[in-house]
Amino acid sequence: MTGVGAAQRPAVVARPEEPRRLALTRMRLAARLIRRGTMIMTVVMAGMALLVVSQYRQTFSGDTEIASLSILATNPAIRVLFGVPTALEIPGGFLVWRTGTFAAVAIACWAFLVATRITRGEEEAGRWSFLLSGPVRLPRVVADHLLVLLGAQLCVGVVLGSTLVVADTGAGGALVYAGALTLIGSFFAAVGVLAAQVFEQRRHAVALAAAVLGAALFLRMIGDASDGLSWVRWLTPIGLLAEAEPYGANRVVPLLVLAAATAATVIAAMLAAGWRDLGAGVIRTPGTRRRSRRLVRSLSRFVVRQTLPGFVAWGAGLVAYFLLIGLLAQSVSDFINSNPRFGDLAAQSGFEGLGTVQGYVGSVDSLLGIPLGLFCVSRLNACAVDEVAGRLSLVFSRPLRRWR
Repeated sequence: MTGVGAAQRPAVVARPEEPRRLALTRMRLAARLIRRGTMIMTVVMAGMALLVVSQYRQTFSGDTEIASLSILATNPAIRVLFGVPTALEIPGGFLVWRTGTFAAVAIACWAFLVATRITRGEEEAGRWSFLLSGPVRLPRVVADHLLVLLGAQLCVGVVLGSTLVVADTGAGGALVYAGALTLIGSFFAAVGVLAAQVFEQRRHAVALAAAVLGAALFLRMIGDASDGLSWVRWLTPIGLLAEAEPYGANRVVPLLVLAAATAATVIAAMLAAGWRDLGAGVIRTPGTRRRSRRLVRSLSRFVVRQTLPGFVAWGAGLVAYFLLIGLLAQSVSDFINSNPRFGDLAAQSGFEGLGTVQGYVGSVDSLLGIPLGLFCVSRLNACAVDEVAGRLSLVFSRPLRRWR
């Protein structure tokens, strides 16, 4: 009787709309995790574009100022830093030359950091176990999060492009520039998701994505350093932005190449997601390894050990940046001397004496406190994260006061 009753028991069949409803729920959860950062990035991108366009119209209103700017842009060090100038006689062209590389790097960093946080970070914290408790496979969850990430990049691009059109910079150039930045953000979001499938820990995934961005930026600098190496720009997403020439030639082919690279990275991320298990990565790290015991015999030494890698990395970055600033000092000083109006505006903003190398270096050195402060904030944040994760429980169990 028991066997017959069990055989006659009706099977529970999932309704066809349930998978779709669950997918929408997962996507809403992912969107909730990134909505604040998306709004901040959108405001920063649009606000920076409006500010630069407004400053250009106030500062470079005559042929003399534009000629001086063109001479400055021909300096090899300036080209390595900002790229090859295009259409400097219009606000949109100056915007792309002055902030294009910075905007591309900023949106790329934000894209892969967010991508690794809501994928590998959530999985590492154990919260993806609930998402995969039902009849759903890991690649589907990864695909839902990736769609949300790509949608966030599209939102930033649409708002940026609309802002530039409203600012009367030219619809064609605005479309190409916003489209290029959207594709760059989408590419690095896909890179972040792919890195999250490759490694088991988020910090390793972030390191891989950052290495890809560093290589892309380095290749762009090589391509801009000499006309004979301009073909190298086709090998890097940031270089493809320059090849598109927004507000100039407005080329579409570089955008198609960038879209193809993004699609290939998305496919690679989905394939990698199907090759691994929950909590694991395509590249498996050994469960145990021999740990170095250097600088762990006291709290002070342990703090030095934890801070030293970041200190070396930030220090190397600052040395490289200020070395480049030193190479630009003479060119910038000559530009200020040939364009007194720009020097007056800089003095009103608090940067006086830019007409001399010493004054220029002194003004730039006054900004050194910003990266140093960011480094301190990042270390304090790392300490707070360790405390929340429970990694400082053993430290607090010792006879030590919290302030120490």
